[in-house]
Formats: sequence, C-alpha cells, structure tokens
Amino acid sequence: MNQLFYNTSAGRAIQEVREYLVLLTLPQYVKEAILPYVHALQSTYNFKGMKAVYRPHVTLLHGIQFAGYRDRILNGLHRLASEKEPFSVNIKGFLPWKKTFCLHVDSGRTIRNIFADERIRLGKNFMLHTDYTITPHITLARNLEPWESEMIGRDWAEVAFNLSFLAVSVLVLERIPGVEQRYRLIDEITFDGRGRQSVQQLELF
Repeated sequence: MNQLFYNTSAGRAIQEVREYLVLLTLPQYVKEAILPYVHALQSTYNFKGMKAVYRPHVTLLHGIQFAGYRDRILNGLHRLASEKEPFSVNIKGFLPWKKTFCLHVDSGRTIRNIFADERIRLGKNFMLHTDYTITPHITLARNLEPWESEMIGRDWAEVAFNLSFLAVSVLVLERIPGVEQRYRLIDEITFDGRGRQSVQQLELF
C-alpha cells in the first residue's frame, strides 16, 4: 500500500496514512517460556514457506488510518485503559488455525469484550485481519499450508502448555505502510482503572 491517499481527480496527495498495531504487553518470563516451543517447531519441521515467530505477541487491534488521527487513536486507548484494571490472561494449549500454529489465549473473551467498543469507534479502516484480532492468540509459526498446520496440531496434541500472567498494559506501534518494514513503538498504555473508580465515586453522591 502506498504511504499516501490520493485525490484521483486532482492527482495529488491528500494525507499520509499510518499502519497501527496494538499489542498486549507480555512479561519477559512469558516470552522466555514460549521461545523453546518456537525453536522446536523450527528444528522439527522443514516446511517450505513456514516462518517461525520469535517475538511472541497478542494482537489486539490492527489497522490503517490517516496520520492526523494518531492523537485521537491514542486518546481513545488511554481512555479505555483508564477504565480497566489489570486482568488475568491464561495461555493454555496449542491451536492449529488456518495458515498458522498458535498458542490458545484462554482469556480471549475478556480481551474481546474490552476492545469491542474500541474496534467500533475506530471504524472499518481498523479492520485489518479482523479474525486474527478478534480471536486472541500467540502465533508460533505462520505461512503454513492448512494441512501443515493440522499435521503439527496432531503431532503436538499431547504437548502441554499452561501459563498465566497479569495483563497490565498495551503497546502501540506505528509504521508507514509500503515504506517501512519495522514498526516503531509510540506509546505504552497502562490499565489502571482510575477512570472507572472516578465514575463509581461520583455515583455514590
């Protein structure tokens, strides 16, 4: 995708766009617990297109928007985080899914509920890979053929993984689509529940 939206009649750039990625922050011990399984996949399977994912992450939102909307996006996420307290996330078991092999995020319903309204507010431009963000998971390998993913799922049916952590913040990353390969971290937003507490205090009076 080009880094600019164009006015086709005038043939001129209207405004730059940015690609945004919002990730649930994973504690270091969670990442370290996951990486041996990524290495095991890489060393065990020699599928032609498979790409192991060595930076474990849970994608919450992914989309493209005008660069001028950055503050609006960040303000909305800050407001959302101010209304939510840290919550428990459980990673339990493996999931062959489409062209990926993943860890299942058992607390997915909680995550979906928290970010449902924010997806609506951000609009259709923030609907990239919607199925991947609405179903929280941690990808271990991607670019698999469906039969390859299913094969790994059968091989790993008896492999156990169960780990919990407290989600305390989200990371907001940005890049210029079609120009930059890597994302830049532009904010880390903490769940503190202060906004919710303020509302509850007002309701008492």
